[in-house]
Amino acid sequence: MVIPTRAFRTTAWLSLSKAQRATVLALAPFADRDGHNCHPSHARLAEATGLHPRVVARALHGLELVGVRTNVVPGRPSEYDLSRVKELRDPYTLHAGVCPSDPAQPLHATCGGQPLHATCTPTCHVPEPLHATCTRSVRISKGTPAQKPRGGSNGKSHHTRPRTKVQQWTAADPEYVLAQRLWESIADTGPTAQKPPDLQRWAGTFGKMHRLDKREYGWIRELMRAARADPFWAKNLRSADTLRLRINEGKLDRFIPEDWPNDDEVRVACGRQAEQPEAVTA
Repeated sequence: MVIPTRAFRTTAWLSLSKAQRATVLALAPFADRDGHNCHPSHARLAEATGLHPRVVARALHGLELVGVRTNVVPGRPSEYDLSRVKELRDPYTLHAGVCPSDPAQPLHATCGGQPLHATCTPTCHVPEPLHATCTRSVRISKGTPAQKPRGGSNGKSHHTRPRTKVQQWTAADPEYVLAQRLWESIADTGPTAQKPPDLQRWAGTFGKMHRLDKREYGWIRELMRAARADPFWAKNLRSADTLRLRINEGKLDRFIPEDWPNDDEVRVACGRQAEQPEAVTA
């Protein structure tokens, strides 16, 4: 069977997926001149289309939109009727007031005397209420609803989580000063292949040590200074994350200081250092 060119311009054909279109084109050579006696297997259709047999099986569902009817008989290959595919009309051609599937019949009663259809197809005579501009969308809307954009009208999701602002540490913050002191201690041990760290990230780690672990700034500074003076830990404490992990594991308990300045004193000293970079923190 040869599918007429006008069928490829109909709304029904354009609504099919690529796999469904390929399946219809593969069915046509197996049918006779009138579109009957078509019963190829899924394997033969898969060979003709280059698709997987499972993809072909899924594509066969929903071909009723273009007039392909499937007759399933237990124990026998499925038979496909393509006779209605030849009757598809252009989407913008008005019919002459008769049903194309049966020209001897006038417009079906479900039109309700409304104006002629804008899209006349062989399935327009089905007993369903039709609109003044009866189109294929009346049938399509039941099985394949139009896909709506995700989220709001502008396509953006309503559930997008607002981005949290990343805190920027300054030279007056004790967290940033601790990060600088740790990197200076590492650099003073001699040449190192370690890349310069992200001091903002290190400052965030010291902020967690103060806010979450309840460690005072002075306590952290004195413990870090004592641990970095040890030859073993001087080689193994090379980041703020490692320092926090080892403190929480209790492996640096022997370096816990006996006395340290409180947080207010450290903040004042850091503020002075920011104003006078050459000053030494108390």
